Amino acid sequence: MCCIWADLYKQYPEFVREYDAFTDYNNGDVPVTEPMEWNGETEMPRSFWYRQLATKYGRPLSEIRDRMAGQQPPEGIPKPEPEEAEPTMQIGVPQMLDLFGELMGQVADLKAEVEQLKSK
Repeated sequence: MCCIWADLYKQYPEFVREYDAFTDYNNGDVPVTEPMEWNGETEMPRSFWYRQLATKYGRPLSEIRDRMAGQQPPEGIPKPEPEEAEPTMQIGVPQMLDLFGELMGQVADLKAEVEQLKSK
């Protein structure tokens, strides 16, 4: 817990529940107790980085801030560029009507064939 929450916990312990895990909703709601490595697309915010290191090494946040002040947080990993999709053919209403007419002709031919086969 941090800051004001720690004080509230001391004053009203019956109303505060401490949960030392993150529920990983992308992995079947499994509780994760270890800090994850940065996997964002941009540089990790310095405040997140300090908290991650403090949790990971069990050190006070103030100590981590002092020790890591000159260091750079982890870089992000940009998403790969999406592959170009194949161009789609633009079909207007007249072309759709022509296609529909052809399909209806094929359906009529198939119905006629079925009737011929039934009559044999």
